[in-house]
Amino acid sequence: MTPPRSGVVRDGDSRAVSAFLAIAFGLAWLPFLAQAAGAGAVGPVLMPLAPAIACIVVRRWITGEGFGDSGLRWRPRAQHWPVYVLVLLWPVVATFCSTGVALAMGRDGSRFTWPWGAAAPSLPMVAAWVALSVLVAPVVLGEELGWRGYLQLRLFPARP
Repeated sequence: MTPPRSGVVRDGDSRAVSAFLAIAFGLAWLPFLAQAAGAGAVGPVLMPLAPAIACIVVRRWITGEGFGDSGLRWRPRAQHWPVYVLVLLWPVVATFCSTGVALAMGRDGSRFTWPWGAAAPSLPMVAAWVALSVLVAPVVLGEELGWRGYLQLRLFPARP
């Protein structure tokens, strides 16, 4: 059996893709609908997690296909260790680089300041930013699991 053309949803996947999109967008917009209805200020907590929740619901209860092709299994290989190191250290490196760029842009004479006049961040504040970026990483991975790990494979099977 030949794979479908890129951008064509297989017959069996159209119901699953529709359910995925309904769940993902429904959960992502739920806090905003609650706020519009006067339920108070409900933060958009579900937005980055909605695609992962939709993926889990569709794979587990709608199609029953499981998670074999989702890319969640860790498969360490000797030649891939630089990629794993990069993935683990990226939040730390990105935080320090972005802080350095921000400080360089706000340089005022001999001392570093932010462009709006605030003092430069202290080392504990930068460490807190690094810790926060590491803690937020799993939330962001929820979008990768849903959009890239599920939907992209269903809509564009020839282009992983």
